[in-house]
Amino acid sequence: MQEFKSVNDILDFAISEEEAAAKFYRSLAQKMDRAWMRQVFEDFAAVCHEFIITTQPTRVRSGDKLAVHPPCRCEDGIP
Repeated sequence: MQEFKSVNDILDFAISEEEAAAKFYRSLAQKMDRAWMRQVFEDFAAVCHEFIITTQPTRVRSGDKLAVHPPCRCEDGIP
């Protein structure tokens, strides 16, 4: 398993995996005979792309801290 030394390492890894997934889905879309199936894979690729464009700007500058949300409590209605 890969070890990450920083939050940016984690984000870089996640972004690269999403880029690979988007490329994979686009290649599958091109191979589909049915338009609806082609659209399914194009939609999957679009979700990956959305993740990439929303995650890249969140890279952390040196010294910055990530906001960590407190854990949910059972009384919040979320198990």
